[in-house]
Formats: sequence, structure tokens, C-alpha cells
Amino acid sequence: MRRPHDLSVRTSLLLVVLAAIAPALGIILHDGAVLHDHLTEDASRNALRAAVSIGEIQERLTAATRQLLGSLAVMPEVQHGEADASSSIFSRLLAANPSYVNILLTDPEGNIRASALPFERVNLSDRKHFQEALAQRGFSAGEYVVSRTAYEPVFPFAYPVLDPLGRPVGLLVAALRLSTYEELTQQLKLPPGSILGITDHKGLRIFFSPQAATNPLGRPIRQEVWQAVSAGPDEGVVRLKGSDATERFYAFKRLRLIPGGAPYMTVMIGIPLEQALAQARQATRKNLALLAAAAALALVLAWTLGDIVIGRRLNRLADTAGRIGQGDLQARTGQRHGPSDLGRLAAALDAMAGLIQQRQDERDRAAHALFESETRYRNLFEQSLDAISIMEGDPPRLTLVNQAFADLTGYTAEEVYAMDSQRIFGIIHPDDRALVRSKLADRAAGLILEARYAFRILRKDGQTRWLDVSGRSVLLDDGPPHVLSVYRDVTGRKLVEEALARKDALLRAMLRNLPFDFWARDPQDRVIMQSDESVRLWGNLGAATADENGVDKAVQFVWQDVNRRVLTGELVEGERRYVTADGREGIYHSLVAPIREGGDILGILGINIDITERRQAEEALRESEERFHLFMEWLLAAVFIKDADGRTLFVNSYLKDLFGWEAPLGKTSDELFPPEVARRIDEDDRMAMASKYRRVVETFQDSHGRERCFETHKFAIPTRSGGELLGGIGIDITERRMAEEELARQKNLLHSVVEGTSDAVFVKNFQGVYVLANSETARVLGRTLHEVLGHDDADLFPPEEARRIMEHDQSIMAMADSRQYEETLSTADGERIFLSTKGPVRDEQGRVNGMFGISRDITERNKVRELMVQTEKMMSVGGLAAGMAHEINNPLSGILQNVQIIRRRLTEDISANAEAASNAGCTLEGIRRYMEARDVLHFLDSVRDAGSRAASIVATMLEFSRTGDQSRPLADLGQLLDKALELCATDYDLKKKYDFRNIRIERRYDPQLPPVPCKENQIQQVLMNLLANAAQAMRDTPEPAITLTTAREGNFARVDIEDNGPGMTEDVRKRIFEPFFTTKPVGEGTGLGLSVSYFIVVNNHGGTVEAVSRPGKGARFIVRLPLA
Repeated sequence: MRRPHDLSVRTSLLLVVLAAIAPALGIILHDGAVLHDHLTEDASRNALRAAVSIGEIQERLTAATRQLLGSLAVMPEVQHGEADASSSIFSRLLAANPSYVNILLTDPEGNIRASALPFERVNLSDRKHFQEALAQRGFSAGEYVVSRTAYEPVFPFAYPVLDPLGRPVGLLVAALRLSTYEELTQQLKLPPGSILGITDHKGLRIFFSPQAATNPLGRPIRQEVWQAVSAGPDEGVVRLKGSDATERFYAFKRLRLIPGGAPYMTVMIGIPLEQALAQARQATRKNLALLAAAAALALVLAWTLGDIVIGRRLNRLADTAGRIGQGDLQARTGQRHGPSDLGRLAAALDAMAGLIQQRQDERDRAAHALFESETRYRNLFEQSLDAISIMEGDPPRLTLVNQAFADLTGYTAEEVYAMDSQRIFGIIHPDDRALVRSKLADRAAGLILEARYAFRILRKDGQTRWLDVSGRSVLLDDGPPHVLSVYRDVTGRKLVEEALARKDALLRAMLRNLPFDFWARDPQDRVIMQSDESVRLWGNLGAATADENGVDKAVQFVWQDVNRRVLTGELVEGERRYVTADGREGIYHSLVAPIREGGDILGILGINIDITERRQAEEALRESEERFHLFMEWLLAAVFIKDADGRTLFVNSYLKDLFGWEAPLGKTSDELFPPEVARRIDEDDRMAMASKYRRVVETFQDSHGRERCFETHKFAIPTRSGGELLGGIGIDITERRMAEEELARQKNLLHSVVEGTSDAVFVKNFQGVYVLANSETARVLGRTLHEVLGHDDADLFPPEEARRIMEHDQSIMAMADSRQYEETLSTADGERIFLSTKGPVRDEQGRVNGMFGISRDITERNKVRELMVQTEKMMSVGGLAAGMAHEINNPLSGILQNVQIIRRRLTEDISANAEAASNAGCTLEGIRRYMEARDVLHFLDSVRDAGSRAASIVATMLEFSRTGDQSRPLADLGQLLDKALELCATDYDLKKKYDFRNIRIERRYDPQLPPVPCKENQIQQVLMNLLANAAQAMRDTPEPAITLTTAREGNFARVDIEDNGPGMTEDVRKRIFEPFFTTKPVGEGTGLGLSVSYFIVVNNHGGTVEAVSRPGKGARFIVRLPLA
């Protein structure tokens, strides 16, 4: 195949003409495609507008039906079920609203009680609209049915009739006439072959136009079409084949009663694809025909004129160029140098021949000058004192080095040129090879052009030398980059730097580890050296001036005076009291000396050693000795000290006055006491010295002949020399002995009274230690009296509970007044509630030195009272909540519907919206931009979300008024618990927040527990609420676990659901069953889950539900249901 530049001129011109025609062909085809897409988009948009318009008409009809039935539901005739009066009302409404086939009223069982049309005994309880309206207590839509009163296909709506307590007393039904849609079809004026279809929630056809036997009403539409429509958004366009095998654009709109609810109806409009694209295909065919005619004419003209105008002149120019190429620089074209393209080409060719001749002469002269320049530079290169090399290639090779490079490495130039890359890098020290490779790679990659660094080499003789290299990438002869490097031997400088670095590191380590303040200053008083301890005390003295640092002004004044004296040659030493930078005052031993070299003073050195603690210890010892002697003299006890031989070294004034001694020091017991008493004292002293401590109770006669009883404590006192002295303290217990005897009698009487009561009675001292307790106190605590007495609450109760009890006790003793209150305590029987009376205990002077307590177990009494209060509260609040929900429900539905209509009319691109905007003097796009700029749509979505949340709360509030029927089949509680767990684990909303797979479930089911009569769905709802609350509470628990227990408790079946979460305070536990009370963040809970659960268990099943919890101890919910 010939290449394009090998073609003749005439052939090339034909190709040029064809190339010129190609864009026109592309434009025609592109315009056809654009027109195709435009018509396709218009057809889709028009079909969608029509579907949305019909959907809006249907939604208005649905809203009108809701309002009609809602108004009828509150009429007295309908509320009281008056058949004749209601039928009369329905007949008048039907005559005024031909869109309906019939309006009727049923009882809660589905039997028709009143109708606009005559009827026989008919029951509607199997209808979808009937069942959903009763279940949801609200407006519902049905599905395609054949009316049992009008005997024609209809689409029904239903609305419950509720009594003041929210119970259903009937149901209103309005049946929509399907032929109403025929009028809408005529108004749409759809293209030929188009269809309009409407289906119910299951895809059953409730209307089809044009009517055809292949598309009967009440039958499913084509499955492919239904799947495409139901799987997508609420509105859109799909391209599919219909039941008649015709390919169409299907625009659809799905209608819902409430946001998020299931669609109850789908509107579809199909426009044939062929009909929409006919105009585009016709225009494309016409344009292609015109282009073909123009192309044929252009090709004939190009072939004829190409040889005459261009071909012959180009041949002459080619001959001339060939002669020049063969070396004939005198050859010329001989053609006229005119303004035409070929004339300019001939002129350029002639000029080129002359220029080539001129440049050949210049090249000969330049070659001679280059030779002379290269000779000069080669001499400079070889005579340079620095080593120079040029490296090139990958892997790199040294291609040029000077004599200095050979002298530096010890290798000759020839040896260097013969080295490969591996041997070149062998000259480099192993520790520096990676650095050099990195620098070379960066320059080769163009990351850097010039680099300067230091590395080591290994000379041929084995010596190691440090080199400072400066390298640069250069271009030689337009070839690949070369690396030019200049090396200088810096080995001597490196050795000096390393020695200085070692000395500097040693000095810094010394300054860092000195345990005292060390510094040095120059003669100008500038800090040139400072230890870390000095920095800690005074801050960085070298980083600021004296006025800027944090040193105390008085300290600075002292330093300035000392430094001035030292600079004169004086050595200054002494103790000084300084205030450091952090404000701490201390005593320091200071030494400041001059730094001399020869006869010159180069600076000063200073050391400050902190001796504050030593001075404080010495002062404390002196003060301690003075206090000891003063204390001994004033102590109302006999104090003495003896040496190892029994001679008295010290006695206080109390002991001397007691026995009337004048000069007892240096005397033994034989010299101070009668013989019998002296022998007894000496024996006790020997035993005390041997055991290091001895306590004795002994009797003496004082100087007045009175008998005195002393409790004496004797103990060994070690001396610094290694010996021992004997010390003793004697306390006069004469009056105490008498009081003890009286106390024993009183104690026996008190013991008889305390042990005779059934309440827990106890007494604590001021430190909270139990000094008295009866047997009931020990039984409640699950301990023996020995384990209670002598211990405080921290030994008997959990830490938090003990802290609370001790705080109460301290307040009793502080207030010095009796109090009575309820408290919850951990006992041997679990947590119990006590009514406690506590008051202060006083000594003989009326001072409070303890407290007493009398506690009575009132747990069962409180449970009964709490259950009664909670039941009454739930009944009153439940009734109020249900009444409020009924009043809120209808206007709330209106709010949600109107928000949806407002959003559709503000955002959807339909003809009605565009027309209204145009009439108002603006565009729909302008309205959209304004709403986006002002966040209007965001506020509408917030209203809708808030309304949906309110609707959910209202639905929950209505649970308070539902009692249902009284039939309660038997159910297995274990199976109900397992089913509730399964539902919680698969519920999307719960799984999104609390994954039950991460919670350990422990089951403790009683296999002997009989079935329980209950409404399974209600009890299952209770169990799910309790499980969900447990999962939520353990959200931050490291190893969450739930324990499920079933057991029989008398005539009740008991279910325990226990978690190991954070637990609850008592205030929270008492309020958790109140409606709208919640501890969750705003938006995560309504506070109705546990209220409804309580209502179901207590009101609907006659059972009980309670919560047991303490902070940090998890929570346990107990549900009791009566057995059959």
C-alpha cells in the first residue's frame, strides 16, 4: 500500500476534497444524533409531565376522599351507627360526586350497616383497605376489586370511625369509579399509539387506554415493565417493550399516602419510540442526499485542474533539488520568483543553494579556532590543584580525570578509565556509598542540577581520606548529561571537627547530669555555660537580658555584686537565701571563682548547692526536742526514762509530784519505792527490755497515802551507740476502773433491750466504726457480730454505698439532730429498702462523739405502694396521651400531605408549575435557584421529617387506648424470648445502631415453666423493647452480655432480662416507665417504649413489671405474668 506522501498531486487533491467533505458528513450525522436525543428527551419529559399531572390529580382526589371520609367519621349519625340517616347522607354525597361508585359504612367486623346504594348482607372484612384502616387506625387505600354493592370494578378507600377513647366503632368506605380516568385520557392528547395505564400496589391493571382485549382490567401488567417501575424511584422514565411488542418510553409516577409508606397506585404513560423519532430520521436522510451530489462535482474538478496548475511546475523544482543534493551548489530552478506559493518555493530553493555554499566556508574557519581553544582548556584541566572528573553513562563510568584526581586516589588515569561501575564505587568508603549513589541518581533524574557534600574514599594504598565534592550536570556535544565533579581533600579539617564534637558532647553530658546549679559568665556578664539544674532553677539565663528573664530582682542584685567582686580576683563563698524563677525560696551554699589564664581573668564560674532540706531538718530537730520536753512537762501522765542499770535518767513533773520526789535522777527503784514494790517494778522492767514492749496494770500509794491504779506502757529505746534505754508512760486509770464497773452493768441492760427488738440497732463512733450492734444487724448484713463490731461501712458495703452511708452519718453528727429517711442497702437478701432513724450520741459534756441507728426493712411495703402509684399514674397519663393523639392525628396528616404537595409544586418540571410561574412573571428555574439559595427545600424536608417523627409518636401514644379482645392463647415464654431476639437481630434500625451479634446471650430457661395465657404479639413487643433498651445501654460496654431467665414465682411466670451496662441512678429508675421520659439524646427516642410495655403488662395482662439497677452494676427488668 502506498503511503500518503508517495501519491501524485492529482490523487492528493482528490484526498483533500474527500477530507473537506468528511466534516460536513460528520456534522450532518451529529445533528441527526442531537435531534434524535432532543426528540427522545422531549418525548420522555412530556410523558413524565403527563404521568405526574395525572398523579397529582389522583392525589388531590385521594386528599378530597380523605377529607370527605374524615368529616363523615365525626358526624353523630355515623358515630352512632344510624343506618337510615347515614345512608341518606351517603346518597346525597354520591349524587354530588359522580367520581364515586358508592359510599358505605361497616361495623368493626366488616358487615355493611349503611350505603348510598341498595345492598344485601355483605361483609368486607377480607378487603385490604378494611384490614389496614383498622390496624393503622387511619386512612388507607385498597386495591383493584369488583364492588359487592355496585358490581363493577372500583378502587376503594377506607377511614376508621373511632369513639372518644380511640376504639373503632365502624369503618367508612368510598369506592372510586375507574371510568373517571377515561376523561383524563381524552384531555392529554397523546401521540398515536400511546397508552395510559394505572395499576394498584400489586401491579394489577385498574385502568388501560385505549381498551384492548389483550390488556383486561384486574390482570397483572407485563412483568418486565412492573419490575422496572417498582424497583426504581417514585417517578421516572424507562424504555421497554409493552404487551403489544411495541417499544415505548414508559413514564411513571408512584403514589403514597404518607412519605415513606408503600405505594398504593402507579400511573404509567407509554409513547411509541418510532413515533417520537420519525422527524429526526427524515431530516437526516435529506441532508445526506444533498451532501453526496456536492461531493461528486468537487472530485471531478480537482482531478482536471490538478495537473495543469500544480503538477508540471513541481516536477521542475524537484529536478533542481536533486542536483543540489548531489553536490552541485551552482544549480538553480530557472523559474520566476513570483508571489504564488510555487514562485516562493523556487526563490527559497535558489536562496538555500547560495546559503549552503556560504556556511561551508564558515565551518572550515571555526574548526581551526576550536582546536586551539581545546588545547588551552586541556592544559588548565591537567594543572588544577583540585581533583576533577567527568562521569557519564548508566551504569556510570569515569571518562575524564586530571592528574590531581590520580594523585588523590593513588590510581593512574589509565587505571581509572579501565574501571567499571562496581570498581569505581569500590573506591568510596562502604558507609558513604549509599549517599553518593543517591546524589548521582538525583542529578541523573534531573531532580537537582548541582550538589555539594562530603564523603570518604579508600586510596589504592588503603588510606582513608575525606573529600569535599562539588558536582554539576553538564551537556557535552548535545549528548546525554555528564556529571562534572571537583574534589578537595579535607581529611585534616574533619579530624579536628570530630575531636571538637567529642569534647562538646562530653561537656554537654556533664552539664546535663550535674546535680547542682553550675554556670559560667564572660567578663561582660553574659552566660556562656549553664547546667540543666541551673536552667530548672533560674530559666535559660543566656536567652534573655537580666530585665527580661524570670529571676527575682533581689537575686539579680546579689549576683551583680558577687560577680563584680570576683572579676577583681576575689573568691566568694557562703550561704545565701534565694528565690528561684518558680517562686520557691531556698538556702544555697554558693561558691563563685574567677577563671584565670596567666594573669588575665577570662570569666567567672559559679556553683550553688541547695542545702534547704538540711537546714530545715536541723531546725525541725531543735524544735522537736523543745516540744518534747514541753509536752512531757504538761502531760497528765507519769513519764520516765531509765538506763540499762535501772537508774532514772528522766521523770516529768507529774511523776515527781505524784510521789513527792525531790531529786529522783540517778536513783534506782530500791531508792524510790518500798522493797516489795521495787522488786515488782524491776521484774517488769527486765521483761519489757527483753520483749521490747510491755503493758502492765499496777497499783501504788501516792504521797498522800491514797491507792492509785496505773496502766503503764514500757518500751525499749535504742541509742545511737547501739545500746538501749527503757522508757515508760503511766496513765492513771483509777476513775476509769470505777466507771468500767458501772458501764458493764449498764451494758448488760442495754444488750437485753437491743437484742429483744426485730429492727437492726447499731451505734458507731465518730470515725464510723461499729461499737454496738444487735443480732438483727448482723443477720441483715449476712455476717457474724464479730465481723461487724470494730469495722466501718467500707468493710461491710460496696465502695459507693459505703461512701453514701458515711456521708449521711457525718451529716447527722454535724447537725447534732435526729433524722428519719429511707435508704437502699446491700444485704444478705439482696438490695433492700430500710426506714432508718439516726441520731447523735453525746458524751458527758454534751459533745457528739458518735451516732446511733435503728433500721426497719420496708422493702415489700414500698413495692406495693410504688406499684399502686405507678398504675394510677399510667392510667391517667395513658388516657390523656391517647386523647391527645386522636386530636393531633388528623391535622398532622394534613400537614404531611400539604408539605409533599408544596415540594412537588416547587420542584417538579411539569407544565402546570411552569405555567403558574410564568403567570407570576418568573421562571420555574428562577424559583428553584431562590429556594436553593435560601434553603427553602431544606426547611420543607425538616418539616416533613419532624411530621413523620410526630406521626410515629402519635401511633405509639394510641397504644395506651388499645385493649383489644380478652382472648389470650397459651404461649411458651422461652420461645417468645427467642423470637424477640431474632427480630431484634434482623431489624434494620436496631442492627444499624446495636449489632446483636456482638452481644453475648445467656439463656436460663426453666423447662418446667407452664405456658402463659397472653397476647403473643403484645408480649413480644414488650420483650423487644426491653432487649433494645439493654443493647442501647451497653453501647460503650467492652464485653456486652444479656442474661435471659424464666422461672415460676407462685401463681406467676417470671421473666428476667439483665444486662451488664452502666446501670441507672435511683431517680432515673423511678421514672423510666413514665410516658415521654427518656435518657437518650434528642431524636433517638420518644420515651414511650417502656410506657407502652408497662401498659401492656399491667393493664392488658394483669401482671407487673419492675426495674432493679444501680450505677455501674447493670440493670435487670422483671416481668411477671399470671399463670392460667
